[in-house]
Amino acid sequence: LLRFFQLSNLTGSIPQTITKLTRLQVLDLSSNHLTGPIPDFLSQIKSLELVDLSSNSFSGPIPSSLSLLPNIFELDLFRNKLTGSIPESFGSFKTGLTLQVFDNLLSG
Repeated sequence: LLRFFQLSNLTGSIPQTITKLTRLQVLDLSSNHLTGPIPDFLSQIKSLELVDLSSNSFSGPIPSSLSLLPNIFELDLFRNKLTGSIPESFGSFKTGLTLQVFDNLLSG
């Protein structure tokens, strides 16, 4: 049973095979060299509570699909190259969400 997943010195993108970790609660891929868009398939890991993708080189918009994670309480996306605006669906959390997005290229 893997509940916490942290790796360092990664490059490229997040592999879709990570969705096989169906009981994963904490995904920490911070401070790596990951690039490309944040993948929508992360929303398939319904057990996620904390996702830290900070200090990478992710680009593109923040996927609104991440707001579908029923147990998420913290999403750290700071120090990337994300563009666009924060999805409106992130304002509908009933239990609150800590969303850290500073040092990006966001607008709105």
